[in-house]
Amino acid sequence: MVKLESVSKMFGDFLAVDNLSMDVAEGEFLTLLGPSGCGKTTTLRLIAGFEQPTSGNVYIGNKMVNDVPPYRRDVNTVFQNYALFPHLTVYENIAFGLRLRRLDPSTIDERVRWALKLVKLDNLGERKPRQLSGGQQQRVALARALVCHPKVLLLDEPLGALDLKMRKAMQIELKSLQRRLGVTFIYVTHDQEEALAMSDRIAVMNAGIVHQLDTAAAIYEYPKTRFVADFIGEANLLQARVSEITADTVWAEVNGHRLPCARREGLRPDQAIWIMVRPENIRVLPVSSQEAPAPSEKTAVVKGVLREVVYLGATLKAITDINPGLTITAARLSSSSVVSIPTDSEVQLHWPSSAGHILTE
Repeated sequence: MVKLESVSKMFGDFLAVDNLSMDVAEGEFLTLLGPSGCGKTTTLRLIAGFEQPTSGNVYIGNKMVNDVPPYRRDVNTVFQNYALFPHLTVYENIAFGLRLRRLDPSTIDERVRWALKLVKLDNLGERKPRQLSGGQQQRVALARALVCHPKVLLLDEPLGALDLKMRKAMQIELKSLQRRLGVTFIYVTHDQEEALAMSDRIAVMNAGIVHQLDTAAAIYEYPKTRFVADFIGEANLLQARVSEITADTVWAEVNGHRLPCARREGLRPDQAIWIMVRPENIRVLPVSSQEAPAPSEKTAVVKGVLREVVYLGATLKAITDINPGLTITAARLSSSSVVSIPTDSEVQLHWPSSAGHILTE
């Protein structure tokens, strides 16, 4: 449905998007995720037609649209500030684009009522935007964009102005709406949890480059770069060096510790690597615990001092100093036995070797 072919965008001497190629399937929910200034909104504006590429081509539905103005592209955009007309009712806001297309009144009325029902605002058509909550205004903006039946809906951080509880509720509603309609959604956010919860695929961007384009599960479990590993979720990134490669295991030296990782092709002895271990894969036990396993090809084990246990409601974060300059964070359920371990006591951390994901860049 959307294809970017070697697209770059310069603003003076600043390279905002760098040789980006990407395909978005029909009916897909794709999220552009990254920190501020990474190029995600510029990419969205290139698809919408608000910016023209410095080089490369943009296609919508197999048609190159580089020189096609925004109003002639079969896309609509929902912005963070909603951009509703304050002097018009909800009904008239939604009908605005249809009137520009000179549709007959009965068709306009039918489509507007369909859109109001779609976003669960059936009884609020006569209200003005100022009489609505932030979540209701966001739904009006969605309805106005969807009422024209676009092939692609572009959403630029549309939930950013909502409070946390409303934002989480709208994430579920928005994904459900997209599935029912089958419209291609391209969504921009810097909120990783939002991207993981809603997307079929995520393009993780930084400095105008897509570091990884994959499913949410693949990006979280198997990041391709340190940037992706660090940006998505919480991760322990351990600087290491390959010491030995066996049939099933890569052994790595980390600050004097010899740790096993699942075998990965293309590595060589003495190669510098990084090991990513997600906190939820790490178990914390007192050194004296009989449950503490011995190091093996299947289990990485390190000893350290428990410095802090942070209560986060459903989970606890256990922060452990392994040796000078190396800290490892574990995350466990609040009911975990970690709460009974005194701070500043010696502990043993262990995790399956398969949980140690090797990164080379």
